[in-house]
Amino acid sequence: MPKLTETAVLAILASPHTDRFVAEVHGVSRATIRDVRTGRTWKRLHAVATASDAIDREGYAEMVRLQRQRAARRTSPLTAALVMEIRRSTESQAALARRLGIARGTVQNVQAGRTWGDVREHESAATQPRNGAP
Repeated sequence: MPKLTETAVLAILASPHTDRFVAEVHGVSRATIRDVRTGRTWKRLHAVATASDAIDREGYAEMVRLQRQRAARRTSPLTAALVMEIRRSTESQAALARRLGIARGTVQNVQAGRTWGDVREHESAATQPRNGAP
């Protein structure tokens, strides 16, 4: 499976930053970034990309972080509802992890806000069936 997505390649093509910085942000080699930028790979996206979008350094890194976070969540066993259950629970981290079938470290990270920090109470309510729902 390729490390880069179409969205990431478009961001690389639009980025004004050095190959070294972009490679570090995307977790790939400088050679990979160079291949993308020179058209050796992902040629079909060069026509789509516009280099006129200047993204500041922090904004670019944040965009990539969110992109990676979304990709990781597609395979996560957690949902917004489970995240809120973990946060509200009075059980020990170990007991909660055993009951949900996840690692204790996952419970700890959710409770500390290191992961799933953007999930709020109202989001988990949207994933729960309402009263009277089948």
